[in-house]
Amino acid sequence: MELGRIGIWLLAVGFAIVAAGYLLMVLAIPNGNLVAGIGIVVIAAGAAALCVAPRPPFTGRIARLGLGTLAAGAACLEVASVIAAGMTFDPLESMPVVVFGLIGLALTPIGVLLTLFALVRRFASRS
Repeated sequence: MELGRIGIWLLAVGFAIVAAGYLLMVLAIPNGNLVAGIGIVVIAAGAAALCVAPRPPFTGRIARLGLGTLAAGAACLEVASVIAAGMTFDPLESMPVVVFGLIGLALTPIGVLLTLFALVRRFASRS
């Protein structure tokens, strides 16, 4: 199986896992946060796989840059989450949590916007 197809499957499964995690949180089941966190890791892996695939479905430099930025931002958010989960005090008092969280909060929307811009540009050029 090609790396691009694996990336697409990982993105789709990641979105489904995140949706299931938020559903569990709404139903007040305690492991909903863990499921949503695993889904975000799967989304980051799928975006990274699409970014480095030899012949990705999303061709172009802007799309690869957006997917790579999205993967890096999601990975930073997960690192901040893992560090904060092991603390017995307020995680916002820890510099690594704040730094990784801010980097993730900055890179994730930039990656989403770049990827969407590349997709809109690709589909607009077809017509």
